Amino acid sequence: MSSDPAVTPVRRFPWNIDYTSVCDQCGKWRAQGNHDKCSRRRQRLNAHLRHPKPKA
Repeated sequence: MSSDPAVTPVRRFPWNIDYTSVCDQCGKWRAQGNHDKCSRRRQRLNAHLRHPKPKA
């Protein structure tokens, strides 16, 4: 690493994952449009994972 203060540090994760991936529900890029409906659908599909049945 350089001791020069003008050198910008290397970013480990420089991109935003929301804009570089494809939506698993509609198949469009996440940067294209609003994905609130997809998020709600995903929440409904995974609701059983959030509230597991108590062990007897």
